[in-house]
Amino acid sequence: MLIQTLRELEASGLIERQVQDTVPPAVSYALSPLGKLMVQPIEMIYEWARANSNALDQLQVRPTSRRRP
Repeated sequence: MLIQTLRELEASGLIERQVQDTVPPAVSYALSPLGKLMVQPIEMIYEWARANSNALDQLQVRPTSRRRP
């Protein structure tokens, strides 16, 4: 599952993969320039969630107005 996710992130251009010529072979991953652009918005969402964690914890599942068939 991890390998599949890494391949998808690489294919989408969010990470870069580098293979080291060692025995045994080693691979390293790093954020691409595009991936680095995502860091700030993700940090902002994290900070918002942390600042509002009490309010989020107090939310309860509310019934919807939709009727079941």
